[in-house]
Amino acid sequence: MTHDLVPFAVLVEGAADYTTCRRLLMSLIEAAYQAAIDGMTPSQKIERMVELNAWARWNIGRRIIQERGPLSDAELKWRVALWLYGNEPVCRQLIEEQLARVSSE
Repeated sequence: MTHDLVPFAVLVEGAADYTTCRRLLMSLIEAAYQAAIDGMTPSQKIERMVELNAWARWNIGRRIIQERGPLSDAELKWRVALWLYGNEPVCRQLIEEQLARVSSE
């Protein structure tokens, strides 16, 4: 079995095979990520969370537009909300009411 990461095994001490190499590399990546998070202030963590949330909503919106075509900003906002919260019956009902309102405008 060959993998793209196999050549890295020679770079990571103690990595005799793909699985060992992958585990060591993931440990290094996780450690670097955790160090970066630990170095953030609480306000930086919240700012990062807001950025990631906006990015996720943008991606959901992009997918909806690919499936449905162009939508008004208001309809897109409610369709994203439906995608995120549509499993909750009360939320779904409220969102669908708003969608009906903006779709008729």
